[in-house]
Amino acid sequence: MRTLFMLAVVILSISGTIKAQKTDVILGYWEMEGYGIIAHISEDVVKMYDTTEISCTPSREYPTNMLSSHYSLDGNALILRVGVTQFVLHKIKQLPAICTQKLSKKKRNDPIFNFEVLWKTFDEQYLYFEERNVDWAASYKKYRSRIHEHTTQAALYAVCYEMVAALNEGHSSIDADDKILKKASKILPEIADEGTSLKPAFKKVASTYLKNRKAHNFTKTIWGKITPEIGYFQVNDMSIQADYGITPDLSTKEATKLYVSALESSKDAIADEVAGMHTTMIQIMEDFKDTDAIILDVRFNDGGYDAVAFEILRFFIAQPFEAFKKYARKGNGTTEAYYYNVTPIEGYGTKKLYILQSHFSASAVETMLLASLQIPNAVRVGSNSKGIFSDALEKVLPNGWEFTLSNEAYMTPGGVNYEAQGIPPDVYYEYPKESEAFVASFLAINETKGDAAIEYILKTEKVKRIEKRK
Repeated sequence: MRTLFMLAVVILSISGTIKAQKTDVILGYWEMEGYGIIAHISEDVVKMYDTTEISCTPSREYPTNMLSSHYSLDGNALILRVGVTQFVLHKIKQLPAICTQKLSKKKRNDPIFNFEVLWKTFDEQYLYFEERNVDWAASYKKYRSRIHEHTTQAALYAVCYEMVAALNEGHSSIDADDKILKKASKILPEIADEGTSLKPAFKKVASTYLKNRKAHNFTKTIWGKITPEIGYFQVNDMSIQADYGITPDLSTKEATKLYVSALESSKDAIADEVAGMHTTMIQIMEDFKDTDAIILDVRFNDGGYDAVAFEILRFFIAQPFEAFKKYARKGNGTTEAYYYNVTPIEGYGTKKLYILQSHFSASAVETMLLASLQIPNAVRVGSNSKGIFSDALEKVLPNGWEFTLSNEAYMTPGGVNYEAQGIPPDVYYEYPKESEAFVASFLAINETKGDAAIEYILKTEKVKRIEKRK
């Protein structure tokens, strides 16, 4: 899941401080266009407020020097660039009156008020009610009737969880502390369902087809040759790709501790992730230099960082191009759309690329798939991707619970939006959408009953070699 301010924290955590003359210019109150956020920038701290028509909730604070060189001024607008996303902020004279009202502890924890703020935030900012076939006004009537002034926190969470889950998309969620979650799961058992790990599936595919394989950060990236002519690599996460010294001899606990420590001390964690992916890709492309085609398997990858995903794609393109256009919801309209350009890594870009995808290919994987629609040497094989493109906009309720929602559109430069439906493959295979059945379908493969998508590619490439020799 790409969360908006998770990205902001790590991308903007870089060395250096804002120059004095620039600090003076950006001090004050700014309203972020299309995101329901007001930022108060002082010399030391940036304080964020989540706003709706009925609420203003202090949410997060960041050191001002985290802004560094990631902003520019365009007239009266402050332009902030975070990864592939661009935010526009407009100067306001002061905090709105609603933000200066101090709420009592009773009001902050009032179940009715918290429900109203949650519903209202989605009502004002969520972009995809129509695509998700959800009548949000009807949802209010359905779920609000279950809330009263004596509703317990656990019962409130269960109602809110059910309402958000009805949107049926992975970038809209709500979270509370473990104690509340435990009690709420007794009211609504699916709250405790963590789903099925996809790891056994991708390990089975790798062990079946790669007799000699290499890996980076355990199983985050796995690669090897299926035949002398066909290279294959799995990227199972668009994060945790940085080179922080993880070696195969480390235990999972040791590796996690090492990675988290390095991440926390990094001056630019996203740059580390991209650099790690770049180094791995150099190794992969060197190992595959004599192959005719390369298979990229992202069927088991539910996302991470767009920048990591595009670093992979850069090895398979020959010319710069506009990867997508993007905007956010703004009231009943949208913010002004902007375009993101991707550039090639010199010396590559001519290999035939097959991309294996599934309904579990999501988020940052999908922005890469979206861009791949414009790459002539790329063929997508599998089922439609999941269809969740927007960054997960993080919000905080008055009672401290955190929640996320989708307020952005990633589209082709021509304006085609694949939200909810996902990126379609060129060659279709019907994979189960339920995780347990999906994993089981791959555990069943062996040397006589192979992976249908991989077998299709092997057969296709074999025919091409035969025809080429004629």
